[in-house]
Amino acid sequence: MKRVNKLKLRNKVGARAFLLCGAFFFAAALLGAKETPPDQVVVSTPSYTPGIDALEPNLGQYRYRASWNGVPAGTITLTLNRRGNDYHISTNAQTARVIDIFYKLRFHAEARVSAATFHPKRSLYVTRANSRRKKTQMTFLPGGEISSRRKGSSGDVRSYTFNPENLTLDPFSAAFLALSLNWEVGQTRRFDTFNGKSRYLIELTAVDKTHITVNGTRREAFVISPEVTDLTDSEPSNKLHGAKIYFAADSSREILRIVSDLFIGSIKAEMVSHTPPDSWKAN
Repeated sequence: MKRVNKLKLRNKVGARAFLLCGAFFFAAALLGAKETPPDQVVVSTPSYTPGIDALEPNLGQYRYRASWNGVPAGTITLTLNRRGNDYHISTNAQTARVIDIFYKLRFHAEARVSAATFHPKRSLYVTRANSRRKKTQMTFLPGGEISSRRKGSSGDVRSYTFNPENLTLDPFSAAFLALSLNWEVGQTRRFDTFNGKSRYLIELTAVDKTHITVNGTRREAFVISPEVTDLTDSEPSNKLHGAKIYFAADSSREILRIVSDLFIGSIKAEMVSHTPPDSWKAN
């Protein structure tokens, strides 16, 4: 495996807890009285250079289990492959059967990210929440132009084509780029992120470096506290409260655990397995 920048995603479980899946990592379903179209948002964020030696991700399939106050809430699977000069990521998240009775969520996403820069190329998101279905497709062109198409369950379509004049990422590439950087406790990084509907300012702060036990193994981990602000909301505010992302401090930079406070209790997503490509392709 070449030493190239990579990994991660923050996807979400439930209606919003990744991260990220993740994510990564990450973007929440947000409310706002009046909205500013994403092509009219003006924001300036740093153009970070990926840390070439900081990240050596393990390709294959990752599985996460989500729980709410200890009660099984859902599962997330993330598959990471390298094809030529790009990383290909796919993820699926679904609520557990007991949760389906009240709120049934099925989420699928695919993305293609440059292995050299971690800039996004294409991404697709399909969300089924109860009887509602949304599909979002985005294409990121070399000159910085972004084209997106979002179709709702009622058949309504909203499309945007614009150049943000700022490095604007999708949730997957933002997570990859963030994980490739060298971190020190107290550092904050800022990312302009677009999910096909809204632009978000994602601010990640390293608040701790600790050890946690995940899947029976003790791992050293950085603890990241995210703040997510909807820049298309007329009254923007941080939409994540008490969230913490734990990722491995070694070169794998694996997302180990995500914890987010809710109005009642908290939801936790934790890695339970990683299967290398040769193993899961053979099964």
